[in-house]
Amino acid sequence: MRKKTEYDLFLEGKKPAILYNPHNKDIIYPPCLSEITERYPYISGIQVFDVENQLLYFQNESLKMDFVCQSQSVEINSLEWHKLIGLTLGYPPKATDFFMKIQSDPTLKRYQAYFHHDGMSFIGNVKEKQEIAKWLHDHISPVTTRCTFMDQTFYIDKEKTQAV
Repeated sequence: MRKKTEYDLFLEGKKPAILYNPHNKDIIYPPCLSEITERYPYISGIQVFDVENQLLYFQNESLKMDFVCQSQSVEINSLEWHKLIGLTLGYPPKATDFFMKIQSDPTLKRYQAYFHHDGMSFIGNVKEKQEIAKWLHDHISPVTTRCTFMDQTFYIDKEKTQAV
């Protein structure tokens, strides 16, 4: 069985946007990529860090226009830009905020954990694992969230996030 990816989540409508780098020939993209490139609205010329001319695909034209409006006043590759990209791609707000904070304060890396949820992978603060998992369960899907921090792995399911 093929491992689920963020592209699959996008096609399921669980992820509002997906970023694609058409210039990286070393990455093997899933077969569903052609469906995305043919069916969904996009913006070209997106830059994330030093990678230019990426494509940002959206679930619908309304989400695309929201991004266009929000991005007009944001400097490319600024902290605000990365926050906008992270939220647009459907990452949890707490994880997006943590990613921004690490960019300006590398000492926070000591709290950096790796999250995996239904095909999504991203970093977040280990201290916020319950809140991040709850957001994922409420907004993406009610599957178990895996959080890896140093040599520890935490599995957080929907029932354990109810009390948060």
